[in-house]
Amino acid sequence: MAKFSINRSRFIAWICFPLLLGSVGTRPSCAQSDTDFFLKPPTGVLIVGLRETATHRLEPLLLRPSHYHGLHESIDLWIHVDPQGRVIEVRGIDTVQFNPKEISDAARRIQYSPFPRNGVPVEAWVQESIRTLTTEDKSAPLIPFPDVKDLSAIRIELSRSGCYGWCPSYSVSIDGNGEVNFIGGSFVSIPGEHKAHISPAMVAELLERFRAANFLGLKDSYRGGVTDNPTYCLTLALGGRKKTVEDYVGGYAGMPSTVTELERAVDRAADTERWVTSSPATLAAMREAGIALDSPQAAKILRAAIFAGDVVTVKNLLDAGTPLQLQEPELGFRLSSPSQRPDTSLLELVVQSDNVKARPEMLRTLLAISAINSDKTGKQRALGKAAENGLVDLAKMLIAAGADPSARFDAAYGNKDETYLSLSAMSGIWAMIDDALSRPHDIHAVDSEGRTALVAAAWSTAPREDIFPIIDRLLDAGADRSEIDRVLHDIDFSNWIPGLKLRRQPKSQQNGGQYQSLSWVQMN
Repeated sequence: MAKFSINRSRFIAWICFPLLLGSVGTRPSCAQSDTDFFLKPPTGVLIVGLRETATHRLEPLLLRPSHYHGLHESIDLWIHVDPQGRVIEVRGIDTVQFNPKEISDAARRIQYSPFPRNGVPVEAWVQESIRTLTTEDKSAPLIPFPDVKDLSAIRIELSRSGCYGWCPSYSVSIDGNGEVNFIGGSFVSIPGEHKAHISPAMVAELLERFRAANFLGLKDSYRGGVTDNPTYCLTLALGGRKKTVEDYVGGYAGMPSTVTELERAVDRAADTERWVTSSPATLAAMREAGIALDSPQAAKILRAAIFAGDVVTVKNLLDAGTPLQLQEPELGFRLSSPSQRPDTSLLELVVQSDNVKARPEMLRTLLAISAINSDKTGKQRALGKAAENGLVDLAKMLIAAGADPSARFDAAYGNKDETYLSLSAMSGIWAMIDDALSRPHDIHAVDSEGRTALVAAAWSTAPREDIFPIIDRLLDAGADRSEIDRVLHDIDFSNWIPGLKLRRQPKSQQNGGQYQSLSWVQMN
């Protein structure tokens, strides 16, 4: 019973996680023996797991195979890279659904920053995951675009609905004379009706995008076979002619990527971010909407700006004396978007922000404010989240500002009394683990569930990831091999068991340390 209770939350997380990110289980074909599926690289070669690999990938890669009509999935691969991070060789786990050459060609387009060992770039075998979408539908007939001489006859509209979550709902229209009309609904920073203006040249440029995308020839609707997502509708009116394309997770239905690009182009031209989340024009939009900079609404916009990584607006609002605390919402805060929860500190919002490039400057900006810097609880919680997510640069900044890495923390899955090292090990990011190991620590310390850093690392890792680069790192740092017994008790992932049992033995009995990891096959 104890074993089931330990694994239950992780099982639920791994069932839900693939629905969001498209992970798929993979199996060897019957024609190949099990021994063909164990990674046995030359002794001493660097092996890198999925999460560490992601920190070196210079940009995400999306593959649209030539003959695939399923839901969003991921293809897990092993990739051999040289010391400069260039791809040498590609090996895959499951090539039944997809064309191996397409996968290999896509993988060879990936660019990585070098993988270092002791500060020196070396060659490595790295685990990679390529996201896929349904094959793009290219059957749209080419419909001639009318020669538009009078821009006043044009109107472009975009609407985005809510979802089962915190998706912002709003609509925006752009007339040929450049007039912008915005109507904000739920989960936007500045709701209601608002107006702006762009130049006719921007309208003409936007119209040309519709022409290049053969918008008039596209289907009226692209609907993916999933639920609880937002619906986007894009409309072009040309005099008496009107065309609308509905996008409901359209990528799952073969929708051309140009539709998403057009949606984003409309948002950029109208600068809807000023009302939806935050942009440098948000302050002016607040004044036009009659929102005082010291009002409770301004406090909400400040948090949205932090979450969006809009440093300009954050500095302006802080200089204007915008309140740092939220008033309690009328509805329970669990129904609020992540940036509007009173139990989340401003420093935590920086760590949670998707705007990776803006995070360091945003954190420096907030830490320069005495009232924020003096929030010890918020600072500690931000440090815990930074460590658990492998954000080592932010963690170092928080520690330099007074956060205490020797304290205990709560983790995302409800685990309590975690050490800084345990959270760092959970992240799967080597620089984060190395930072924790470089500070005073007890590698044998346990959390509220009796887990050491080594056990916590295994417990928090998805079964498809190669866990052993992390396990070996912790063993080399002094973790006890007997801790592997707890991992074997808690976890029954068949692909991990041989490597775990190997490492349970004294190092002198490991047959030269022969590496055993997740399965792979040679791609042709």
